[in-house]
Amino acid sequence: MKNETASRKKNTITREEVRKNHTITREEVMKAIREAARKLGRTPLLAELARMGVLERMHVRRHFRSYTLAVRECGLEPQMKVSMIPLKRLFMEWATLARKRKRLPVMSDFPPSGKISYSIFIYRFGGWLKVPEAMARFAKEQKLTEKWQDVVEMIAKRKEKGVVLRPANKPAKLKRLLRKHISPIYGAAMVRGPMVNEPINENGVLFLFGAMAEKLGFVVLRIQAGFPDCEAFIEVEEGRLERVLAEFEYESLNFLKHAHKPGDCDLIVCWKHNWPECPVDVLELSRELKKLFREGNDQLAADLR
Repeated sequence: MKNETASRKKNTITREEVRKNHTITREEVMKAIREAARKLGRTPLLAELARMGVLERMHVRRHFRSYTLAVRECGLEPQMKVSMIPLKRLFMEWATLARKRKRLPVMSDFPPSGKISYSIFIYRFGGWLKVPEAMARFAKEQKLTEKWQDVVEMIAKRKEKGVVLRPANKPAKLKRLLRKHISPIYGAAMVRGPMVNEPINENGVLFLFGAMAEKLGFVVLRIQAGFPDCEAFIEVEEGRLERVLAEFEYESLNFLKHAHKPGDCDLIVCWKHNWPECPVDVLELSRELKKLFREGNDQLAADLR
């Protein structure tokens, strides 16, 4: 738990750090990539550089059109993209582990530090719960069912036990009944702030960011329905603004669940940061709000002296 908290804090940035991130030079970006490659013995992923605390996505976007171009500029060969990893390789990694452990793999079996992390499976199949069925389909299509019969049987038993995906939508009649008989749900009450209660969804995060934007150093240009949600300016130095593309999520991990492309976004604005290996900078509003409260209390105490 302590390691997870430390990793989450390391990946979360403050409003001061957002400004600082825009001051790294092109040469410093290339130096960070080359040094990481030397330590790892291979071309690093951008997510790995973020976890190491040496480079963030917005550093790259400031000087290069993409991380791939930055890597090639350093004289290195980019690693294979998630979409290009052969499905057979994912099947072999997953099925081999299932056979070895005599159970279906869980996300912790594929840590972020491994060659194949659970994030790759989620990106590829749209969710961790969808992985077993995808593997069963692949085994059937490639006529591997007999060779991997023990793994296929484990997947079948999972279905028999009722561990299946929930339907995406409830029937319209049931929705009407729920609206009639169930009261609205509210978040925990906050002491002060632009909202009476903590946000419990993405819309609440959007509203709260709008209320806090000026104090956080942002000037919003536009909000849109498509991805990314927000285009804004942030002051990187006096009289100098830089554009930032931000996506609103209640939890940072939802960015992964929604299958957004990290390369098309500079910043995730969320209420709760629960994605330690997130390759995109994260602005956690709950953390910033507490900081603003502390600053307000300090000012109030000074006024009372």
